[in-house]
Amino acid sequence: MIQLRHASVVLLLILALNSTAGEPPVTSQPKRVDLLGDALPAGALARLGTIRGRAATGWDIQSKLLADGKTLLIAKGEEIRRLDAELGRVLKVQQLPKDHSAVGFSDDGQLALIVTRKDYTIQTMSIWDVATAKETQSLPSTENLGTLIFDLFSPDAKIVLTNHGVNNGVGVIRAWDLANGSILWKAGKQQDMGFWDQGYSPLGFPSDGKTAVVQERAANRISVRDRMTGKEKRSFSTMSLNEARNLRLSPDGKSVFMGTSGPAVRVWEVESGRELPSLGGHKGQAHSCAISRDGQLIATGGQDPFIQIWDWPSGKLRRRIDFDQRRSGGGFAFSADGRQVQLVIFGESVVRSFNVDTGKEIPPPLESHRGTVYGVSFTPDNKLVSAGNDDTVRFWDSQTGKHLAMLRLQHPVGP
Repeated sequence: MIQLRHASVVLLLILALNSTAGEPPVTSQPKRVDLLGDALPAGALARLGTIRGRAATGWDIQSKLLADGKTLLIAKGEEIRRLDAELGRVLKVQQLPKDHSAVGFSDDGQLALIVTRKDYTIQTMSIWDVATAKETQSLPSTENLGTLIFDLFSPDAKIVLTNHGVNNGVGVIRAWDLANGSILWKAGKQQDMGFWDQGYSPLGFPSDGKTAVVQERAANRISVRDRMTGKEKRSFSTMSLNEARNLRLSPDGKSVFMGTSGPAVRVWEVESGRELPSLGGHKGQAHSCAISRDGQLIATGGQDPFIQIWDWPSGKLRRRIDFDQRRSGGGFAFSADGRQVQLVIFGESVVRSFNVDTGKEIPPPLESHRGTVYGVSFTPDNKLVSAGNDDTVRFWDSQTGKHLAMLRLQHPVGP
């Protein structure tokens, strides 16, 4: 079997030579497409599987589901990709100038925060119009902007909060006025960057249009601040930071959901600081949660091979959705209409969708490997066999690219 140590999750049959010495040049051919009509790379004869549902995965991307619920913007490297959110199909790829990368988008997708880096350190920040790929406002600063940055646009796109850090730890918040590029306020000190238990992180903008909610990590305290001045209006304590995991603010800004090192997600009311009944029933860490766009559904999960769906604000368990018993859930989110929950299983690199009402997985448009492919081989009758870290061996028609059969294993195949 041919070893492919860095192969894609999707296999391609490549035409190795377009011409040989002494032969006339090959005339241009119509662009080839796969079984779903998606374009193939130059020289490829067929795609075994599909690239759909894969562009939105990875640790090094930033994404934004736009208000229309149909469009997903992805920032990766020096590219901005526009996807059909339902099909997972790439519609457009926008190339940015060298050393420029997008780190976030406004809710309507019209604006992007663009940074430049030198030796990983952020040098400049600016706001760009996504449609025209032109800068509309620079965000000048003489301070160290770190190597790591996340952002949060206000719903009206008048303010952006940037969260700066180094290595894997952010700690400094800067609030920017997008009308003139000036800094409105700052929370945290330069020495807070790089430490998981120091500094501040922004959680969101409540629907009142006047405040911003941030986490003060040292005491794991939730602080509600005037979004223009940064002045604290009220705050409340939650739980030990050692036991806290991922945080989410509800769309209306009324509740803070906190993943934990235990079997439940805990919840606090922002207005009063009162803790509400937790969302439990897990066996391992319930370290993550997702909230539907209308705030009426909560998904909780973590180390278990299942996630749980809750009605909110009643806190009533609606359904448990089970998946591969040997793997836990990675990231997950609701579709725009709240009818599906979409997740990436740990060790895989494809988005899988489950129906919220039935709990059943929605079949993919084509059968494909769900993780890295480490080896391929041809059978005597010219079929192709492939294997990878998704615990499967798959058989393909090498002429048409059609998936023929799958053999599920107990362990991944690969190094």
